[in-house]
Amino acid sequence: MKKITELIVALNVAVFLYMGISGMSEGYITANFAFSGENIANGKYWVPFTALLIHGNIVHLILNSIALFFFGNALEPKVGNVKYLLIYLAGGIGGFLLSMLFYSPSIPIVGASGSIFAIMGAAMLLHPFELISYPYLIPLPIALVGVLYSIKNVMDLASGREGNIAYIAHVGGLAIGVLLGLREEGSKKGLLIVIAILVLISLAPFIITKLLPPDYTSLIGKAIAGQ
Repeated sequence: MKKITELIVALNVAVFLYMGISGMSEGYITANFAFSGENIANGKYWVPFTALLIHGNIVHLILNSIALFFFGNALEPKVGNVKYLLIYLAGGIGGFLLSMLFYSPSIPIVGASGSIFAIMGAAMLLHPFELISYPYLIPLPIALVGVLYSIKNVMDLASGREGNIAYIAHVGGLAIGVLLGLREEGSKKGLLIVIAILVLISLAPFIITKLLPPDYTSLIGKAIAGQ
């Protein structure tokens, strides 16, 4: 049964509404509920859990809720409620802890993105061919979606243009989800499928270049020059 996914989404929405209605200031929320190295150093050991329930704005909440709905409903029936919740918490908290090695202790991090990446990482191993319509709107196998989403986040992290997104937490959550997913029966086949997709994506530019006519590039250049 897919109970935990819906409960987490509902809880995240409830927390977001409560914080808005109660009039809590951003500073108060950051100091008491957001994850940061400073909060951990100051003995606020509950923040790895509370930070998972907090979202920076309505867009953050909606995007995370939609992603969790698709990936979560693919994984939860496969592993059961308890294992599912363990993967969710381990990915989120593990992503937060990993971020301490890369970000300033004063930088606060909130949101369940690390947890969602963990769920995605496990789901693409255990349900590689299940079709989902997130985030590309057309139904695609979850293994392909997971690989594309992972590549995008790694590229964003490598580019250094992180802005206010903790890509380290995403990557950490993904790694934890994959590791925990590999403990489940049938995951080895899913891993081979994921590796095959990675290889095909890596070779795609070379294959396309070889399939194009030899003078294709020059023709495009002439057409542009003639405009």
